[in-house]
Amino acid sequence: MKIKVKFSELYYTCAVIGYILTLFFTGFRPGVFGAAIIILTTLQVLLSEFANVSEKSKLAGAIISNVSLLDAVVALYFVYNLISFIWLTKYGYPFSIYAEEFVASILPIVFYFIAISKNNNKTEWYKKFLYAVILLGVVSILLYAIAPQFYCDYLFRWNYISKADASTARVRMESITGSTVLSYLGVAAMAISSFFMFDKKVMASKNKILPYIMFVFSLVLVFMANGRAGMVAALLVIVYLNYIIIFKLKLISKKFFYVEAGVVLVCIAIMCIVTPGIVAKFSARLVSLPGAVGQRSEQWIAAANNMKGAWLGNGLGANGHKALPIEGAHVVADGGLVKLFCEEGCFGFGLFVYIMLVLCIKSIKNLEDNYAELAVIATAILMSIGSNIIAFQLCMPVFWYAAGIISSNTRMQSDSLKYAFQNRKNMPEINEGGAN
Repeated sequence: MKIKVKFSELYYTCAVIGYILTLFFTGFRPGVFGAAIIILTTLQVLLSEFANVSEKSKLAGAIISNVSLLDAVVALYFVYNLISFIWLTKYGYPFSIYAEEFVASILPIVFYFIAISKNNNKTEWYKKFLYAVILLGVVSILLYAIAPQFYCDYLFRWNYISKADASTARVRMESITGSTVLSYLGVAAMAISSFFMFDKKVMASKNKILPYIMFVFSLVLVFMANGRAGMVAALLVIVYLNYIIIFKLKLISKKFFYVEAGVVLVCIAIMCIVTPGIVAKFSARLVSLPGAVGQRSEQWIAAANNMKGAWLGNGLGANGHKALPIEGAHVVADGGLVKLFCEEGCFGFGLFVYIMLVLCIKSIKNLEDNYAELAVIATAILMSIGSNIIAFQLCMPVFWYAAGIISSNTRMQSDSLKYAFQNRKNMPEINEGGAN
């Protein structure tokens, strides 16, 4: 019997439900729950790929024949981090911090391989991701608006706020995941909503307005989370999408840009008159962004200067928050890229940089198919300069899935060109006098 439920598509819905459960069950571990869904997803994909091979003995050959250089490097990067506990424990760190970091930041690489698998359905995966963000957003806004005491206690228990009262809880919308995670998921949802804006099936249906509503809803979530990196990333996504869709790909008329710019200016003017305090709050956060790098640079330099090994790094988790109680550990509280370099060293970080560069080059060469995925990846890297986006389990699945889609799109384009070249000899020759 064929199983219709795909765990990969349900990951974000299940993960959000898992975080909702933490409101009522203190001992519930959303990270462990999410890791279990990822493992089930991996098993299901492997079984599905195995079923597609007629001769089971040729499974390895079938897999190897479809592997690109980028796939191999991603797999090497996964394995490198998998074995990094060897030197991590050698340097005196406990295995537990490695295990927690692995399931949060490296295990989601599985979604890259899900995206390049034959049974992947990008449209359904993206739909369910947006449904999960809607669920998370609605819960977040309700809790933010009502701010019940049990929620304030919850935020205090998880160290999201310093005082368990409603006014402190409303400084920024921490949601049930923390404001940093909410910011990035909102930005990613903005990018993915843009994919549906120009999807042929959606445009032909009665629901063609929904992607625009989802885009605005996601933008509101980002600004309510009040994170500097998230707000800047959201604004850059708006500028980027306008350039790509209107001026580069010319999917819609330039008149739309002028109408959009006018609406935005009118909305800003109304907000300045009606809610000047909110405008001042957001502008103050945005203006303070350049100073954030200076505030964090000292911890970055200290962490880099105290690396145990320049080539291999300190090992996965050695510079994360879980290492805070360990004597001599240099925790990078904010700065995912620096944290990654210190933990993975020149070799591991070099693999990561190579993967990102290849993905960017592939995306730029085929922007029409990859502009949304490029936004998902680029904003994560940008936000990781001052935040630990690439260390959160809720952020990384969509990041690696987008990476896999770019790789898959490039492979499909290459296969189409190869097919056309191979079948060229079977096509009739055409000259000025007609077909021969």
